[in-house]
Amino acid sequence: MKKEDLKVTSIRYFETRRGLGYKCSTNIKSIEIWNDGNGGGTYLVGYVDTKRLPQPYNEEQLENLIDDYEFQQTASKKLLEKIWGYCKHTHNDQDYKDLQEFSADELKEILNDLKTQ
Repeated sequence: MKKEDLKVTSIRYFETRRGLGYKCSTNIKSIEIWNDGNGGGTYLVGYVDTKRLPQPYNEEQLENLIDDYEFQQTASKKLLEKIWGYCKHTHNDQDYKDLQEFSADELKEILNDLKTQ
Protein backbone atom coordinates (compact mmCIF):
# COMPACT_ATOMS: atom_id res chain seq x y z
CA MET A 1 0.00 0.00 0.00
CA LYS A 2 1.27 3.44 -0.93
CA LYS A 3 2.14 5.78 1.95
CA GLU A 4 0.64 9.26 1.75
CA ASP A 5 1.48 12.48 3.54
CA LEU A 6 -1.56 13.67 5.42
CA LYS A 7 -3.05 16.94 4.12
CA VAL A 8 -6.03 19.00 5.27
CA THR A 9 -8.63 19.47 2.53
CA SER A 10 -11.32 21.39 4.43
CA ILE A 11 -12.10 22.75 7.90
CA ARG A 12 -15.40 23.21 9.72
CA TYR A 13 -15.24 25.37 12.86
CA PHE A 14 -17.83 25.26 15.65
CA GLU A 15 -18.37 27.05 18.95
CA THR A 16 -18.56 25.18 22.24
CA ARG A 17 -19.18 26.50 25.75
CA ARG A 18 -15.46 26.30 26.40
CA GLY A 19 -14.02 27.53 23.13
CA LEU A 20 -13.66 26.89 19.42
CA GLY A 21 -13.59 23.38 18.03
CA TYR A 22 -12.89 22.15 14.52
CA LYS A 23 -13.18 19.13 12.27
CA CYS A 24 -10.75 18.81 9.36
CA SER A 25 -11.24 16.52 6.40
CA THR A 26 -8.04 15.11 4.94
CA ASN A 27 -6.81 13.67 1.68
CA ILE A 28 -7.17 10.20 3.26
CA LYS A 29 -10.93 9.74 3.39
CA SER A 30 -10.98 7.54 6.49
CA ILE A 31 -9.01 10.04 8.61
CA GLU A 32 -10.16 13.34 10.12
CA ILE A 33 -8.38 15.78 12.42
CA TRP A 34 -10.46 16.97 15.37
CA ASN A 35 -10.32 19.37 18.26
CA ASP A 36 -13.51 19.17 20.33
CA GLY A 37 -13.22 22.75 21.63
CA ASN A 38 -13.35 21.69 25.27
CA GLY A 39 -9.74 22.42 26.16
CA GLY A 40 -8.18 19.18 25.01
CA GLY A 41 -5.67 18.50 22.29
CA THR A 42 -5.93 18.02 18.55
CA TYR A 43 -6.14 14.40 17.44
CA LEU A 44 -6.85 12.00 14.59
CA VAL A 45 -10.26 10.35 14.28
CA GLY A 46 -11.35 7.49 12.07
CA TYR A 47 -9.68 4.41 10.79
CA VAL A 48 -6.02 5.38 11.01
CA ASP A 49 -4.27 2.86 8.80
CA THR A 50 -0.65 3.26 9.87
CA LYS A 51 0.44 1.49 6.68
CA ARG A 52 -0.82 4.48 4.67
CA LEU A 53 0.86 7.15 6.81
CA PRO A 54 4.60 7.70 6.48
CA GLN A 55 4.86 8.60 10.17
CA PRO A 56 2.75 8.95 13.31
CA TYR A 57 1.50 12.54 13.72
CA ASN A 58 1.70 14.32 17.06
CA GLU A 59 -0.48 17.27 18.07
CA GLU A 60 2.03 19.90 16.92
CA GLN A 61 2.33 18.28 13.49
CA LEU A 62 -1.47 18.15 13.14
CA GLU A 63 -1.71 21.84 14.06
CA ASN A 64 0.98 22.60 11.45
CA LEU A 65 -1.05 20.79 8.78
CA ILE A 66 -4.04 22.97 9.68
CA ASP A 67 -1.89 26.13 9.60
CA ASP A 68 -0.56 25.17 6.15
CA TYR A 69 -4.09 24.69 4.83
CA GLU A 70 -5.29 28.00 6.27
CA PHE A 71 -2.27 29.80 4.77
CA GLN A 72 -2.98 28.28 1.35
CA GLN A 73 -6.62 29.36 1.58
CA THR A 74 -5.67 32.93 2.48
CA ALA A 75 -3.04 33.07 -0.26
CA SER A 76 -5.53 31.68 -2.77
CA LYS A 77 -8.11 34.34 -1.92
CA LYS A 78 -5.59 37.14 -2.39
CA LEU A 79 -4.35 35.70 -5.68
CA LEU A 80 -7.92 35.21 -6.87
CA GLU A 81 -8.71 38.88 -6.19
CA LYS A 82 -5.66 39.99 -8.19
CA ILE A 83 -6.50 37.69 -11.11
CA TRP A 84 -10.12 38.80 -11.15
CA GLY A 85 -8.96 42.42 -11.31
CA TYR A 86 -7.33 41.60 -14.64
CA CYS A 87 -10.22 39.74 -16.20
CA LYS A 88 -13.53 40.65 -14.51
CA HIS A 89 -14.66 42.72 -17.51
CA THR A 90 -14.05 39.92 -20.00
CA HIS A 91 -15.18 36.86 -18.00
CA ASN A 92 -18.38 35.79 -16.25
CA ASP A 93 -19.43 34.54 -12.80
CA GLN A 94 -18.91 30.91 -13.79
CA ASP A 95 -15.30 31.66 -14.68
CA TYR A 96 -14.84 33.18 -11.22
CA LYS A 97 -16.32 30.05 -9.61
CA ASP A 98 -14.01 27.89 -11.72
CA LEU A 99 -10.97 29.88 -10.56
CA GLN A 100 -11.87 29.11 -6.95
CA GLU A 101 -11.11 25.43 -7.60
CA PHE A 102 -7.42 26.10 -8.40
CA SER A 103 -4.62 25.72 -5.87
CA ALA A 104 -2.50 28.68 -4.78
CA ASP A 105 0.36 27.45 -6.98
CA GLU A 106 -1.90 27.23 -10.03
CA LEU A 107 -3.29 30.70 -9.32
CA LYS A 108 0.28 32.06 -9.13
CA GLU A 109 0.96 30.67 -12.61
CA ILE A 110 -2.23 32.24 -13.97
CA LEU A 111 -1.38 35.60 -12.44
CA ASN A 112 2.14 35.50 -13.87
CA ASP A 113 0.71 34.69 -17.32
CA LEU A 114 -1.70 37.62 -17.05
CA LYS A 115 1.09 39.99 -16.07
CA THR A 116 3.18 39.04 -19.09
CA GLN A 117 0.37 39.59 -21.62
